[in-house]
Amino acid sequence: MSIFDIVATLVLAVVLVAFAVQGTGELAQMQTATDDYIQCETLARQLQSGSDYLIEQVRMYTATGQREYMDNYFEELNTTRRRENALEYFAEHYGDTDAFTLLKSAMTTSQNLSYTDRANPGESIFKDADKALYRVKQNGKHGCGFY
Repeated sequence: MSIFDIVATLVLAVVLVAFAVQGTGELAQMQTATDDYIQCETLARQLQSGSDYLIEQVRMYTATGQREYMDNYFEELNTTRRRENALEYFAEHYGDTDAFTLLKSAMTTSQNLSYTDRANPGESIFKDADKALYRVKQNGKHGCGFY
């Protein structure tokens, strides 16, 4: 073996070690990005399922008048808080994005609507619908209007 062979072998070994170290760093970055993506997907599904559950409970209450659905609604809204827990994570990691600002605005609007008539949930909506129907009927049988 000549000195040239030894030097060439050492240079190749150093290059391979450098590539291995760089590859390990990139692999760690990819793993972190993948974990973040999975966490976001999980929380997005959590936010969606919380919203879907709230809508379902309101619909069931409206259809049946059974108070248990409204109780379920407020338990999710105030205790379980799937939507709010997901939003807290998004605020921490993506709070400075336009998408988060829009999501936060939609959540705030939804929460404000949920407390408009808490003493008699659904009652004011039915009363308003009744008034609107009455106004339309005053103007003819097959009318349409906005209230």
